[in-house]
Amino acid sequence: MDRTETQELISALADGQLQGDAFARAVEAAAQDPAAREAWQTYHLIGDVLRSSDLAGHAAPDRFLAK
Repeated sequence: MDRTETQELISALADGQLQGDAFARAVEAAAQDPAAREAWQTYHLIGDVLRSSDLAGHAAPDRFLAK
C-alpha cells in the first residue's frame, strides 16, 4: 500500500467511513506504520480544532507565515 492510499484510508477511518476489510487494513496500517499513526493523530487534532476554536493555538500570524 503506498503512502497516499494509506493516508486516504486513515482519513476515512477517522471520519468513521470504513467497514469490513478496508477498516481492518486501516487499523493495521495505524498499528504498524508510524506515518499512518501520525496522520491519525493529525486528523483528530484537526477535527478537535474545527469543533472548538479554544483548542486552536493563537500564535501571531507573522510567526506562522515565517515558518
